[in-house]
Amino acid sequence: MSEEKLTIAVKVIKKQGHSALVQWGPEEDPRRAWAPVYKIEDGHIEADTLAECPPYGIQWEQYLDEEEFGLMDRVTKALRKAGIWTFEDLQSNDRVLTRIAVNIIGKVVWGAAKRAAAKGEKKNG
Repeated sequence: MSEEKLTIAVKVIKKQGHSALVQWGPEEDPRRAWAPVYKIEDGHIEADTLAECPPYGIQWEQYLDEEEFGLMDRVTKALRKAGIWTFEDLQSNDRVLTRIAVNIIGKVVWGAAKRAAAKGEKKNG
């Protein structure tokens, strides 16, 4: 009696030689990896095989530091620095939120990318 192996539906993003860059998972949190082309059948690959495939790109979860991020403290300081003390202040200058978000998130993501690069994840594609 043969066991059915668990397979995962993947989308082939591109092929490079005998490897294919595949994507799977929910739309809000997709994953990518390089998989052997010959292991992909009808848009599916065995879960065990996929688990062994090298991931594509920076594995952000490994490098985003929650303590460094300090969201509440950073946002609080940025709002006060921008003169947003009341609901009315925010209503009259709501564009400041975009500037604050871009500034905070940008610094956090660049920090994570630099840590990843220092560990050798500069290229993975």
